[in-house]
Formats: sequence, structure tokens, C-alpha cells
Amino acid sequence: MMIKPFATMRPLMSNATLAAGVALSFGSTAFAQTAPVGAGEPIVLDTVTLQGGSLAQVPNTNRASTKIARLPATVRETPRTVNVVPQEVLEKQGVTSLEQALRNVPGITLSSGEGNGGQNGDQFRIRGFQSKGDVYTNGLKDFGAYVRDSFNTESVEVFKGPTGGYFGAGNVGGVINQSTKGSFLEDRYGADYSIGSGPTHRGTFDLNKTLSETSAVRVNGVVHRQDVEDRDRVETDREGIAVDLGLGLGTPTEWHLNYSYQGGDRTPDMGVPMLRRPGTTGAPATEFGLDRSTSYSRVYGNSEDRDETNVHTFTSNLTHTVNENIAIHNDTRVQFYDRDFLSTNPSCEGACVTTFFNGGNPLISYGAGGGIAYRQDGTGVQNVTSADVNGTIGGLRNELKVGLDVSHQSEDRERGSFLPARPTNVQRLRDPVYEFPTALLTYDNAIKTEGTAFNAGLFATDRIWLTEEFSLLGGVRADYFESTSVFSGVEAKDDVTALSPSISAIYEPTKATQFYATFARSYAPVGVNLSTQQMISTSEAPRAGSNFDPERSDLYEIGTKIDLLGEALGFSGSVFQIEKKNSVDTDPTSGIAYAFGDAGDTRRVRGFELGLNGEVLTGWTVHAGYAYLDGEILSTAYPEDQRIVGDVAPYVSRHNVTLWTDYDLTPHLPDIGGDLSIAGGLRAASSYAVYTPTVDKNIVPDSFSLDAAITYDAKHFKVALNGYNLTDHLNYDAAFGGRAVPASGRSVLLTIGAKF
Repeated sequence: MMIKPFATMRPLMSNATLAAGVALSFGSTAFAQTAPVGAGEPIVLDTVTLQGGSLAQVPNTNRASTKIARLPATVRETPRTVNVVPQEVLEKQGVTSLEQALRNVPGITLSSGEGNGGQNGDQFRIRGFQSKGDVYTNGLKDFGAYVRDSFNTESVEVFKGPTGGYFGAGNVGGVINQSTKGSFLEDRYGADYSIGSGPTHRGTFDLNKTLSETSAVRVNGVVHRQDVEDRDRVETDREGIAVDLGLGLGTPTEWHLNYSYQGGDRTPDMGVPMLRRPGTTGAPATEFGLDRSTSYSRVYGNSEDRDETNVHTFTSNLTHTVNENIAIHNDTRVQFYDRDFLSTNPSCEGACVTTFFNGGNPLISYGAGGGIAYRQDGTGVQNVTSADVNGTIGGLRNELKVGLDVSHQSEDRERGSFLPARPTNVQRLRDPVYEFPTALLTYDNAIKTEGTAFNAGLFATDRIWLTEEFSLLGGVRADYFESTSVFSGVEAKDDVTALSPSISAIYEPTKATQFYATFARSYAPVGVNLSTQQMISTSEAPRAGSNFDPERSDLYEIGTKIDLLGEALGFSGSVFQIEKKNSVDTDPTSGIAYAFGDAGDTRRVRGFELGLNGEVLTGWTVHAGYAYLDGEILSTAYPEDQRIVGDVAPYVSRHNVTLWTDYDLTPHLPDIGGDLSIAGGLRAASSYAVYTPTVDKNIVPDSFSLDAAITYDAKHFKVALNGYNLTDHLNYDAAFGGRAVPASGRSVLLTIGAKF
């Protein structure tokens, strides 16, 4: 049964009640010692400073830990582009969700969205490639489809390019990893309350308690209530709690046991229609005068558009250091998730477009049959067991990592229908009707789908130093992947065996300088994104009588990582090409796949990326990135789609800029009794294309956002004021085919906190 933890709380909870409840809690002022040592990464004493039994935050993200045992120990040692959003940036920006955190990473777009804090199940694209099933937490799969709150997030790492050698099936564009807050050996308590535009009300608490000389427990929690700014009738509510028990901290055997829960109750925002005159490219209706606040969510006799989710996650991270050369890791996750989803997908074509441009208020149509309704229940299990063995082979220094990664996911869904049917010819583009009291939603167990996904992978990587400066890092992963689906009583199965190789040549002329050249490959079989696929008859799930070839993605990259100013500042740069064959685009709501067959589209993205992260001067930090992406559709297997061959690849912005800089004013104001800092940043991206099922092209316009923050942090309290999109630019959070989601305009967030 679907748990609805706050289906009736909004009308009952006053703002004063929420504020009072948070004031009585202990909580979330960020702690410096938060990431658990031994939760999957070797300790690298010459590059990582240890404090209080945990990895200290470092402004130079080249020196940051990858926090995943089967990867190289640090970002600098990883020969590919890795973007890190550190704790300092998350806190200063007032980040509340994973989507907001990823605004600091150039080259990420969304398939479907909602302003300032959430989207349709966090469906991201990395460099234009679908990555909706490639979200991980502490190196393990985050199986569910939901909006991920950041209350328990320590940092976010994005590994760009195919990563099949490390993560298995999927990962054709890269991987997004959230590192969570772990317990440490110090007593800390704190609480924050935020109020902002919309309105937004948010309370968090964070408690860390030492239990013994080698054990501690940490508890984080959140209550989030938000009416999304500049989007009518769009709400997003979340609540969550996370507990981490750390045993053996600072000893050769460390064990972190944690449980987390997050519940969500929100309105899916499918945006506004794209309008396209014959012979032209389309654009969102808001570019032609439609009010940016216009939404098309609907309320029915016994239901409403909704995305209600519950995710329970149990995780164990165990590391045993045998000696200075050998370490063994065992990471296990069990996750239970459910979802109750109903959305409205606006569409405007043909006569609708003509009437609008003639000044009228046309009737609109709906995509996906008016919007899919379903209930979803799923379970995911994963275990990764690995070993690190460091030594010499033939007198050459050697670092070997080997392991086994096994995961299984299963779920079932019930499709909903309306009796009487929903009205489909009464909705207007300019002033939509929201309430349809005669339509009643029912669920028929006969319209039920079931699905499973199983992945077992053996992996090994080995880095050998041929000289003190030159080394080779090679790896391979052998995967067996099997998926099944049952639709309308018909069972289908698809399986594939694949090898994902990688090879890197690394040259380090000095301790602070690295140059590398990398090749890597990934495969994405049908059914790999179980929780985000719809499993309808034309979807990306297995189908009877078909045996799909997997998508294949190849990465070629040359790059450098350089530490400057005594390792206080890190520079990174790379030139790359990713080519993906048999590409597939899937509507994030209807699940209809446009190109999954024995030979689908071939797409290529070439470009370069630059990054600068760390302390420029004492008290002045910078986190900046620029990505240039040139995407092209090279071929397609479908005769009716030949006209798009040679055109730009979808979801690829050519120019992408992110910047966040923070300056500490305290040395200039020594008598203020605390720390005062000012910060600001910008995000900008050029326009990108999306295609409808009939391969008509629509354009999502350029985006630009100027943000700022001021923070006063004293011994026992803090105050912070954040401003977002200060120029009130019309941006779009996400898009797909014939629709785009307007982002919030100018907004503010005020946070007050206590800490002990």
C-alpha cells in the first residue's frame, strides 16, 4: 500500500508550527568532519588531511577523495573529467536538492523538471546522454525514481564519460554520485530554519554523538514545504531522516551502518507546450508571450496530479585494512521504493498554434493520452566486494583492484484509468482550467506490469608505474545483464554479456602535474533503467519476439590536472569525444522509446572542458567550469528520420559556464564576533535542441542566472541570505520533445541556524 506521510499536512501545518518544531531540534549547520573514512576509499596520507577520524574538506577538488573503493583514491588520480561540488558550495548556495547541486556542473541538462528544487524523478543528461539510471550514493545504486533532497549530502561527484569498467551496465554518459554525511569522533549539534520565496519553508537538523573512542552516531533530518515560485499550483514537499552508526572509527576495521528515509509529495510540472510554425523550429510558448507561471496540473473528483514517493534505504560499508598494502571492502545496499504518479502533459500543434499566433486562446491537446497514471512498488539489492593490493611486479610499483558487483531489482506497477474519462477538449492555452470533478481515477489490477533487472560483473583494474613519472592504468569488467517484463500477461526476456574495457596512459612530471590519455567503453542493455521506464508496449522494456542490441558508448579523452599555489588551487582541462551507437530517447512520462532497435541512432559529442577550483588568495575561493560541446547525429536506422542526420544532437548546449566565488571579509572586520563572507556566481548555457517523435526540432533558449549570498557565522549561530536569478531571466529547468519547463524567476532564501 502507498504510504502518504503528508497527504493532508499542508492545510494543517502553519508556518509557525514548522518553525517551532525546527527550533526544538538539533541540526544541520554543516560540520567540517563529515565523510566517513573507510567507507570505501583507501587512505592517501600524502594528499588527504585527516581530522577527527574523517576526510577534511579541501577547496582544491583535485585533491578530494572519490569516496568509492573501486575507483582511484582521489580525483587527481582519476584519468578522466571529474566534477566535484563540495560541502562548502552546497552550504553557501543554500542547496536543497541534487538538481540544484548539479547546476554547478557544466554540461548537465534535464529531461523533465520543476523550478528551484525538483524534477520528474531526477532524470539527468550528462553531455546530452541519458543518465536517468546512473545516480549513485556512496558508490552504490540509488534505485528509485524520486526527487533527491540534499539534507544528507556531503558532496556530489560527477564522473563524465562512459564508466562501465567501474559501474557496470548503463553509465553511457557518466555517473552522478552523492557522498552522504557520516559519523565522526566529535560531539556536534545544530539546526537550521529557512524561509523564502514561493513561499518556501525548510527545517533541518544534524546531530553527531560520540559513543566511545572508536564509535559514533549521526542523525540528519529535514522537513521541506514549498510552493514553487512563478509556477501556478506547483508544490513540492519532502521530509526525511538519515542515521549513520560508525564502528571502529580510526581502526583498521571500520564499519558504517546507515538507514535513510525520504518521502515526497509534489506536483509534477510538465511545463508549457512548444509552438512551431510550419517550416520553422519551435520554442516554448512563454517565448511568445505566455505567462511563465502558467501550468496545466489538474484536480479530479478523487485525485489530482501528483508524485508521491517513499524511499527506504539500508546500507552497510565495511573496510578492513589488512596491512599497508592490502585492504578489503564490502558494500551492501537494500532499498525499498514506491511511487504514486499522475501528470498532465500539454501539447499545442497545428490549429492550436495558428490560433495562438492570431491572438486567440486555443484549445490544447494532451500528450501520453492525457498523462500516465500508475502506482509503482520496487526493491533493489546490491553488493560490491573488492580488494586493493599494492606492491611490486618485476620491480615495478603496482596498484591492483579486483572485485565482484552483483545487483538485482524488481518492481510492479498498476496503471490507472478514468471513469468517466477525463475531458480532453476543454483546456485553454492561456487560462487553463484546473478542476474536473466528474473524472474519477481507478486502478485495475489487470493493467499491471512487472519487471526485473539482474547484473553481475567481475572487474579488475591495475596501475603499473613503468618509471617514476609514467604509468599505465588498465581495466576490464565482464558483465552479465538480464531483464524481464510482464505486460498484459505476456512475459519477455532480454539478456546480454559484454566486456567494458578501459586504458589510460598517465604522465606525472612533478607531484603537482598530471597528463593523461584515456579510452573507455560502456554498454546499456534494454531494461537497465527499470525504475524510470514505463514498461508499456512500445517502451524501452523487453518485448516478446525482440532481442535488442545494447547501446554502446566509447570515450576518447586527453587531459591534465595541475595543482597550483602550493596545492591550494586546482586546474583541470580535457579534450574528449564520446560516440554512442544505437541511441534511444524515451519520453520521461509516457515511456515511449523513439529509437531502440537492432540499429538506432549514432550520436557523437566532441568538446573540451576547463575547471578551476580552490583558494586563489587567503580567504578567497573559486569554483569555476566551462564546457564546450559539439554534438551531432551521425546516422539513424529509420528512413523517416533521415532528415536529422548531420543535425545537432539533442540536449547538448554548445557553451556551458558555471562560477561560484566566496570571499571571507572577517580579516577586514576583526571585531564583529564571527565570520562574515560574501559570495556570488553565475550559470549560463547556450540554447539546445530537442526533437518530437516526428523529428521536428524545437529549441530551448539560452539560460542565464546570477546568484549571490551573504553569510554571518558566529560560534553558536549563523544567518545567511541567498538570492537566485537576480536578473529575473526567463530560464528553463528542463525539456522534452514538445514541452519545456519554465524555471523560477528572481527569488530569495533566508536561513538562520544554531549550533553547539
